[in-house]
Amino acid sequence: MSMHQRRNGKPRTDDMYNNLESGRRSAPSSGRGMSSHETNANIMENQNNDRISELSDQVSRLKGLTIDIGNEVRDQNRLLDNMGDGFTSVGDMLSGSLARIGTMLESGGAKHMCTLPTNIAKELAPSLIAMCIFLSTYSTYDVMGVGIAKGKYKYGEKKYEDLLAQMPEEVYLAQRAQTNQVEQMTAFVFGSLSCAFFVNGIVAGAMSLIWVVLRRGYASAYRKAVGVPVSQIGLAKYTIAAYLMSNGMVMATAVHAVRSFISDN
Repeated sequence: MSMHQRRNGKPRTDDMYNNLESGRRSAPSSGRGMSSHETNANIMENQNNDRISELSDQVSRLKGLTIDIGNEVRDQNRLLDNMGDGFTSVGDMLSGSLARIGTMLESGGAKHMCTLPTNIAKELAPSLIAMCIFLSTYSTYDVMGVGIAKGKYKYGEKKYEDLLAQMPEEVYLAQRAQTNQVEQMTAFVFGSLSCAFFVNGIVAGAMSLIWVVLRRGYASAYRKAVGVPVSQIGLAKYTIAAYLMSNGMVMATAVHAVRSFISDN
């Protein structure tokens, strides 16, 4: 083989080598490409994963909501049980009270329907005694109770904005008990005096005294309920019976007043 042929043959060998190397480099790049079908499959898989994650979050929220509903149902059942016990005790107490009132009426304390009392002071005296008891205990226990609770937490040394930021539970309960007493006082005073004047002084005095005892029990239970849920304080046995007493006196007065008005005409 001549030198000229060797020179001509070498370039052909180099070209073959270069073509082989370029083929090796280009082969992997063609293997890394993805078809449109594979791309769509990956997109759908990612979307499914997102939907599964969202569904899992919703299931977790529903589970928490179900637990909260179950707890609320148990609390409501407990409250209804307490109210049932309160109604039972109130019914027993009212039965005894009505029996005692009936005994007083039979003893000669009642006056005829549609007539005014001949001795107004005597008729009003029992109700006024009950009112004096309530007002004196209100100022002693309810009003001073708020002051004692505030003094315990040194309210006099705090700024106004600090007082609004966080009120101790003991102070809040004392204030709420006092406020509720004031809220119920109007119906009590009117019902007691009007019932004594139009219906019967002894009956009004007895019902007023029962009301005072119930309201004292209510306020005391409220002030002592620090850290106790409202549903477990047992206020229903006081409030329901007190409402029956005050509303009973008001309604008795209304019935007697209507009958008096009709009889005069």
